[in-house]
Amino acid sequence: MRRIIDDMQHPHDFPLHGIEAKGGWHVGPFVVMGAEPYGRALPKWWREGTRFDEWHSVAGWFTVYLDARGSPATNTGVEINGLELWVLRRSTRRWGSLRAQRYPAWQGAYRPNAVDSLRKSGGRKRADDDGFIAIPTAGSMVHGGAKQVELPWTPDGADMLALLVSIRHRLVAIDPQLPDDRSMARMGVIAGADYYPWVGAGLADLQAKYNPGAGSGRLIQSGPDWNYSTVLLRLPGLTAEELLQLPPPKFVY
Repeated sequence: MRRIIDDMQHPHDFPLHGIEAKGGWHVGPFVVMGAEPYGRALPKWWREGTRFDEWHSVAGWFTVYLDARGSPATNTGVEINGLELWVLRRSTRRWGSLRAQRYPAWQGAYRPNAVDSLRKSGGRKRADDDGFIAIPTAGSMVHGGAKQVELPWTPDGADMLALLVSIRHRLVAIDPQLPDDRSMARMGVIAGADYYPWVGAGLADLQAKYNPGAGSGRLIQSGPDWNYSTVLLRLPGLTAEELLQLPPPKFVY
């Protein structure tokens, strides 16, 4: 939990390929609606969509980028194997799991701006069918995630003090029969979350080209061993010290 908190304070491990960095999520963690799934938390710059008063659904997601300074590996991808979504309930001050799934429910190749879908797969299944391998390229990054799930809600609003998304990842060979060039690969993963007004709502329901987002975390560079990219969104009054005193989430993956 201390690392998760610290990661929200530091920039990405490397600059994102295809992005003209102007601040915000381009360079590090970025909080938009945060832990407040309400219309009042929507940013002023999101003007094209419907500003629903309450957003009862959430989806955890990931993006996989190449290092802007280059990644010469040609037979390496990023295995995504473990997507989890947790909520710290206001009513109990305990972490509860909303979603834990091994593989992405959806994924695709997108332009680096994370808005324009190229309408094709962003990778492939492992040869042993034991995972999904994201393959970012010079012309695209990979975007995917878990299915939407309903947020816990009370008559007083969302039963939530904090929201946590975790993505487990590592570098793997795309084709095990070809040379292993993982040592030359520079790829990394960002975790994020989006709210929706109800489970199953899409961009057409928002009348928008993109979701404003709850927030995104720090890009963590992938290596040969399992690593975690996370995003932690909390109410402003919840301190790091209070979080560290609570029992942490018990990750499934």
